Amino acid sequence: MTNSEFNNPSKLEEPIEQILSQNKQKILEILGNKYSSDESLLLGTVSFAQSKLLTYILDNLSVPTASRVMLGKVVDRAWVDLHHPTIKIFQSQFRYLSKKKSSSKKQRPFTSVEIRKTFEHFVRFISKCYDFYISLVKEILISHDIVLFVPVKKLTTTLKIDITIKEPRKSPSQRTIESLVYVISKCVLYIGDLSRYRALVAKTYLPTASISKEDNNNYSKSIELYKLALLILPSLGDPYNHIAIIDNLKEDSFNVVYNFIRSSLSSEPLPIGLGNLINYVSKKPNPMLRVFEAHNSTPKSDLTKNVKYELLRYQFLVLFDYYLLPGQWKESEGYLVHHHSIQNIETDFFKFMKQLDYRKQVFNDLYFKQLVILIGGFELLVDNNMVHPELDHSTAIIGEYLKFTFRFLDNMMQISLDNWNGNSEQPDLTHLLLPLVRLMLCWFKERELPRSYLIQTPKYALKLAQIVNNAVEYFRIYPEASSQVDANTRFKDYKPERKRLFKEDVTLKEFRPINYALDDFNDSKFQEKSETSVLALIGELPDESHKSMKLCDYVLRMISVAHMGIRILSENKVDLQFDHTTQLFLLPDSKVKPFSKKRTKPLEDGRLNYEESEHQFVSMVDSIVSDPEEDLTNQPASAANSPELTKAPAKTAPATSPPIFPNIWSNQPLMANLQPQQANMGFYYPMDIPQSQFFKPAVDPLPAHTNGNAFNLPPQLPLADSFNAMNYNPFFFQQPLNMETMNQEAGQTEKPYNAYHQYGKP
Repeated sequence: MTNSEFNNPSKLEEPIEQILSQNKQKILEILGNKYSSDESLLLGTVSFAQSKLLTYILDNLSVPTASRVMLGKVVDRAWVDLHHPTIKIFQSQFRYLSKKKSSSKKQRPFTSVEIRKTFEHFVRFISKCYDFYISLVKEILISHDIVLFVPVKKLTTTLKIDITIKEPRKSPSQRTIESLVYVISKCVLYIGDLSRYRALVAKTYLPTASISKEDNNNYSKSIELYKLALLILPSLGDPYNHIAIIDNLKEDSFNVVYNFIRSSLSSEPLPIGLGNLINYVSKKPNPMLRVFEAHNSTPKSDLTKNVKYELLRYQFLVLFDYYLLPGQWKESEGYLVHHHSIQNIETDFFKFMKQLDYRKQVFNDLYFKQLVILIGGFELLVDNNMVHPELDHSTAIIGEYLKFTFRFLDNMMQISLDNWNGNSEQPDLTHLLLPLVRLMLCWFKERELPRSYLIQTPKYALKLAQIVNNAVEYFRIYPEASSQVDANTRFKDYKPERKRLFKEDVTLKEFRPINYALDDFNDSKFQEKSETSVLALIGELPDESHKSMKLCDYVLRMISVAHMGIRILSENKVDLQFDHTTQLFLLPDSKVKPFSKKRTKPLEDGRLNYEESEHQFVSMVDSIVSDPEEDLTNQPASAANSPELTKAPAKTAPATSPPIFPNIWSNQPLMANLQPQQANMGFYYPMDIPQSQFFKPAVDPLPAHTNGNAFNLPPQLPLADSFNAMNYNPFFFQQPLNMETMNQEAGQTEKPYNAYHQYGKP
């Protein structure tokens, strides 16, 4: 195939379109036969179409001008036009048989037999689809040397495939690597979908005794495959959306919200992720409110550990919903719908959170996900491009939301201090919530509004200073700790290094509110392309020694907390002095008191009084939150709107403020410098590749091409999934449009891609 042929997408796509349309019609005719469907004819038709698509993809992978969009689009079309519609037809058949069985006055024995027989046909069809994606992955691994870009061992182990290497294997070009990684990630994603549909049908229509062990796994295999897809290509939001759908099937509202947040805020987000999130949170009657009220009505003395844990999750959710979407959840000031007092809910929530044993991973994970959700919600509110009728970007709502977030952080910091002070000579490092403190500090580093609020509010600045001092003091008491990890203890100037990413780093890859990576370690060595680096990027080491490095990991986390905390608090506006000799902040004689919930008498309208200066806070928010009426050309400049650093519009003036952090995004003046209002809200991300810039999210599908600050993503076709609909607005899967709607020329400039772009190009 010549380059000139490849530069003519219509010529290349015509045979593929013909194959897809013809075989799709054949499948519909086969399964639409009301008398009987010929299974062998169905499987033969699917096999023929898959062989043609497989040959097309593998042939084009060797073409230097092949693009990930073009080849990934063919994989998507195999799912959209062949596999997914056929699955939906099978589901319709199961529904029909199930209704026929239930509507019979006298149960007909052969109806159950029909269901089992149809399920056997369905499983054989699923296996045939599975073969297509597995064969494509195997052929890529056999013919291309991509061990430096994909965790091949983990991939083959999870998929349970053996490969015989062909020598010599091709050394792929950068463009080919992009296509290979994208295609493999999509294949793993669709294998996860096949597993999910099989388990869903079995659990829905088969008798319990007839469900196999493979299908009765609570969707664990599907989730494992979705997480593998994220390890391969963490920038895509699709897997999070699919995990959220499984969480909805389990009636796990907390993780539904978490995964929809992640789907909406990845570097290549699912355009319908925001709509799914808002629709779920706004659903009436709302399952979150129902579960909260059920648990909240239980007397405190009768709460079991499990019930208290569930109550904590749903207390958090209703608080999050109240501050994110007050139009849906606020009855009046200070009161949730159904007249629940927000003050009482917050008081109980923070009290219960302090009672958890954070040596148990389940409680650490709970707290971590809560913070991710809060940070994600703040991002949705401050980005005016996140458009939804229910989402209000007003300054007042942003201010109330941020104050609640800081009350949450205040409680978190106090828990860390309480556990530290319990045994200051030998603290249990697992109690200190260090992964959460890292996330909090990296968020402060990347977002000016929360950072400014922190450094201008004595209560929060002093508490963070005490945590930083405790971290520094730990290395004074245990000097051998730093030598164990070969670390420099000049905390302010030294960015620690490590051998691999930690769990929280892998989890938060491509999370937009932290600029796509936790940036408190020097991970530049992971840019070196080697098998060790590939494993390090997914939190593993070749000799699996990471499994016994728990203590060293916490020591390194403490060094990063000291480093980042000192850097942030050095800009404080509350007269906190830093002693460069001891590397400690000089705290007032009256040390930060333990967390207490003393409040003045609530106001008559029910609002809480948390002792913040309302006037000061509103002024602070107003000075940052954008005003769309402002003209950027008349505003002072900052790195947030520097054309040299951020690829902002040409009319924006260059930066004049001195840098605070080495990271470009953080070279912004603090509140005292009157940050220009529009700059932070356009959120121009100053990374070297266009994929890190904002796209314009929408509830509706994106067009084939977008302009301005938009991602140039493949178009999306929201395809309603009736099994995941919630009687309000259905969830959708990401699906490409028909290929003839694509006018993308192979010769046009496309966005560069890198599976781990925060560590540089492969």
